[in-house]
Amino acid sequence: MVFQSRRSQITVFMIIGIVILAIFGFLFFSSGQQTEENLEKRIDIAEEKIRETNILRQYVTLCLKNSLQEGLILAGKQGGMIEAPQEYAEFEGYKVGYGIRKQEPTPELPGPPEYPCINKPGTPSYQCGAQNHIMNPKKPYPFGKRALPYLCDPEGPNAAYLKIFPFPCPIGTYGRGSLQEQLNLFVETQLPRCVNLTPIAQITGLNITSAEPNVSVVWGEEDVTARAAYPLNISLEGYGSMRFFDFQVTLPIRMKKIFGLADYIAKNEIYDIEFVSQSDFTDYRYFMKQILPLMKVSEYCLLCAEGEHSSIIEINDSVSVIEGKPFVFRFAIENRIPALDPIQYVDVTEGDTILIELIAYDADNNDIISYSVSGWKENEWAFTGQYLEYTTQEGDAGDYEIIVYACDQANECDWQTVGINVDPIAEEII
Repeated sequence: MVFQSRRSQITVFMIIGIVILAIFGFLFFSSGQQTEENLEKRIDIAEEKIRETNILRQYVTLCLKNSLQEGLILAGKQGGMIEAPQEYAEFEGYKVGYGIRKQEPTPELPGPPEYPCINKPGTPSYQCGAQNHIMNPKKPYPFGKRALPYLCDPEGPNAAYLKIFPFPCPIGTYGRGSLQEQLNLFVETQLPRCVNLTPIAQITGLNITSAEPNVSVVWGEEDVTARAAYPLNISLEGYGSMRFFDFQVTLPIRMKKIFGLADYIAKNEIYDIEFVSQSDFTDYRYFMKQILPLMKVSEYCLLCAEGEHSSIIEINDSVSVIEGKPFVFRFAIENRIPALDPIQYVDVTEGDTILIELIAYDADNNDIISYSVSGWKENEWAFTGQYLEYTTQEGDAGDYEIIVYACDQANECDWQTVGINVDPIAEEII
């Protein structure tokens, strides 16, 4: 009986102990919960103070604007690339990326002497071996390949399928590695470097650190907008809470129109050998609307620079102002091979003068084409205007070949082998 009584007492004590622990646990939890609620309220007050003082907004907005401007200027002067491109033409201290590269020979697009022909049945351009001319009628041919970066992120805020903005990017300017994606990353990287949170921490008396911001660049019709979601981690007495602040800046840069014009010029520079960038863009329409006021397009030849044989296309938009100056977008064009029109087989008689008309074109507007010849009588041919001339003599009878070259100032040449037959003078029958 005594043993049972003691067991009963122990059981009662255990129950009482459990109850006491539960009470203390509840009180501790309630106390902790109240502490967290109090800290959360204090952080709420700090957040309001941050918003009311406007210091954070001033810092982030200024940084956002400067970063956006810096990224746009670099992209404009480096061919749409914020990071300096690996292959470039140097101009005014900047590494200008190529918007058009030289077309390397392929089985479908062979090099000289077949160049420029397309080795593909049914094409409206040259058929390899055909004796037709570039301009009669004009034949489309890829005198180079487009290398401009894309303008828009296919899944970004200007994506056409989203239907958020009434005017999406120009057709063909969506793709990975776009200028839009480059700007997002550039501004996101710059923001933590140029925002000083120390004064804000001093005002609030709290520990404030920033997390990774999220930046979204939006191409408008007449401007560029950068939106930043800037997260701050506000902590007090070991308790932290993440708060989000949204910022936005807009610059009057008509990037969609500027890039659309650059893309238009690049496509025409490739497929129209007579296209002149400085003047032939003036009837261009952007989404069926004329761009007004017109932008200025200039071309600079780098043939005089050491080791350079490229040209620079520059678009200057007086309406798009950045840091008090008109915005400039440039891209480089790699030097391309001139195109020599087909030369017909020559059939003459001794004593006749051979006249070979030389017609060649160069897609690079500033290049001067020179002609030369090798092979039969190579030192006796004369160049008179657009003609290669030689007067045959007695004893010249026979079948021969010469090679005619059309070269630009960078010594890029197209060439053709020309067959020549010289018949002997018929003997008079007495």
